[in-house]
Amino acid sequence: MSVLLPAVRDRLRAAGEVTFEVPDPDAGLGRYAGEATAHGTHRPWSTWTDLADLLDAHLLTPDRAGEGGSA
Repeated sequence: MSVLLPAVRDRLRAAGEVTFEVPDPDAGLGRYAGEATAHGTHRPWSTWTDLADLLDAHLLTPDRAGEGGSA
């Protein structure tokens, strides 16, 4: 997250909106934050809401981006 936070902050400042894909937090039941999965690094929903809060931003309702991902 130490890399993600500044990158998202910079993009948010530049464009006013940031869109990205992450592994589906719902598919990570029983996993710990930061655990590697077949679809990428698992992060629970609370991570993404905390990120939005730190950036004084809004987390929009995600769309499924295919097997194992959310956008």
